[in-house]
Formats: sequence, structure tokens, C-alpha cells
Amino acid sequence: MLYIILIVIAAFVYLIYRGQKPKIISNQEIIRQEEYLLNKIKTNHLKDYMQTETVLFDCGKKNFFRLSERFKHDDIKFAQIVKDWIDYIDTISDVIFVREMLDVCTSEEADEYYKQQEELFVKIKETHRRFKELLGNEYVDPEKIINPEEQENENNS
Repeated sequence: MLYIILIVIAAFVYLIYRGQKPKIISNQEIIRQEEYLLNKIKTNHLKDYMQTETVLFDCGKKNFFRLSERFKHDDIKFAQIVKDWIDYIDTISDVIFVREMLDVCTSEEADEYYKQQEELFVKIKETHRRFKELLGNEYVDPEKIINPEEQENENNS
């Protein structure tokens, strides 16, 4: 009976340990997600108006690559960065969907989609903040590319 209890306890401890170990998403999954997003941007009927999303993706990819190299030997930090990157890609994909819906919705529905868009950009800015904290001066800021006039005005103030 004692052996059975010890086996159950050992199995329970193992399951807890296994649950705490971060799940690593494969490179193929990351590449698949990136290709899906790029394809969504390129084939979108609003593709001529997707500069913001393209810049967000390009800068985010540069920041992600730099962080993944920097923390490739720290499994926990690396898993957090990969999760942030996958969430970031999904959020940009959601922004594209909302922009499509704003293009075809009625004026009564527009407020709901504008609210969704604002919430999505908050998520994007939080990911930028986390990446910037980790990269410091090496962070590639998409805001400088999207709104260069605002950056100049802030520097002159």
C-alpha cells in the first residue's frame, strides 16, 4: 500500500513539474503564422491601405528575432517572447479583420469596430513596451516609421 501511495505522489509531482515547464512553439509553427499573416496582408482587398500593419509586422519581426537570439538559452524568457510574438501576429490579424469590417459595415456598427480596434492597438502597444524593455536602445520602433512627423515634433519639444 505504501508503494502505491508513493507512486501516486511521484506521478502527481511529475505532472506538476511538467505543467510548469514552458511549452516551446516550433519554428515551423512560427513561420506558418508569419506566412499566414503576410498572405492575409498581400491578398486583402485593402492591401493598398495596409502600410501600418506591414510596418508593425516588419518591426515586430526584427525585434522578435533579436530577442529570440538574445534569450535562446533562457527557456522561460524565450517561451515568453515566442508567446508574445504569436499573440502579436494574431492581434495584427485581428486588426486586419476589423479594418475589413469597418470598410463594409453600416454606420451603426462602426462604433463597435472602432472600439475593438482601439483595444487591439492597446495589446500591440503593450507588446511593444515589453519588447522595448528587453531590447533598450536596440528596439526598432514602428511609431518612428508610421508617424515620423510626430517623432520630430516630440524631439523638438
